[in-house]
Amino acid sequence: MLSAIEMAFEDRPLSPTDAQFDLVSSIWEAIFRSSVSWFPQHVYGRLDKFNLFDELSWWEKRNLEVDGIAVEYRKELEATHHLIAPSNPRFFTDLAALYVADTKQSRLDPQFIQECVTLPSLRARWRDKGVITSEAESVIAWDILGRAMRSLPAGLQRWSTKHCVGMCETSKFKVLWGLETSAAGPRFGNFEDHLHVLRCRAASTTAEWDRRTAAFSAWMDLHLTGPSIKHAILQLLQGVREPNSPSIQTVPSLVRPAFLAQLAIGSQGLLEGRITSHWLSLQQQYFDENRSRRSVSLWASRLPQQLISICFYMGE
Repeated sequence: MLSAIEMAFEDRPLSPTDAQFDLVSSIWEAIFRSSVSWFPQHVYGRLDKFNLFDELSWWEKRNLEVDGIAVEYRKELEATHHLIAPSNPRFFTDLAALYVADTKQSRLDPQFIQECVTLPSLRARWRDKGVITSEAESVIAWDILGRAMRSLPAGLQRWSTKHCVGMCETSKFKVLWGLETSAAGPRFGNFEDHLHVLRCRAASTTAEWDRRTAAFSAWMDLHLTGPSIKHAILQLLQGVREPNSPSIQTVPSLVRPAFLAQLAIGSQGLLEGRITSHWLSLQQQYFDENRSRRSVSLWASRLPQQLISICFYMGE
């Protein structure tokens, strides 16, 4: 409330993206409509808990009186069943209000609005293309993936978003772009899309995959990844080269729920950085057992970066 009062009397333009925009803009409108001059005065609430009423200042006494009137008015509304209390009610001087799912927004959050507009059609595309199923979507640690993506270089961010939908410089797209007449790969003549690049049986491709996954294994050791977590993730990762190869029978029982959740996302999804949130609680447990003060959220956000890097360098 203090920051809202301070903003209400600042001599600067107000932006709809500012925090508490609805409250501040309503105060501005109320002041504009008023025929008297107003000056800010902040008063801490409930000071009668620590002081006698007579010891309070004039402002502090008036604040208690107003609070008491508000409580009585609320009780009156409750008694007559006229109380309507949405999570963020509209103020009397709100000139305009934005509602999402019947909830008024306190400010214009561009990212949230973008998700409301674009996410339904994006989810439909994921389902149509078989990229992300509804089951997988519910177990992906989206906040962790978002943090990981924002920390990647801009060029790698763009590459990753294109690669996830198969848009890269393979024979498949060269045909679509009119650069080649055949989608066959240059080595064995197989259909070459972004998945084939990772599964190519050429000796050089296999050697590069082994080198990259060995480096990733060393990274997990360096960052104190739980041994059973490491084993499960490497098992799942091998499914990129050998589809349907991951077997839950070789995975310790402790990590099987996480393994199954990640299996729903898919080995390719894992390589593209879409990890399940199940890994975080398991890794936190491992940190606790070893009395490590490392941040599990930092570990988790760096994990997708390492996986995306494998995918990128294999493509290169």
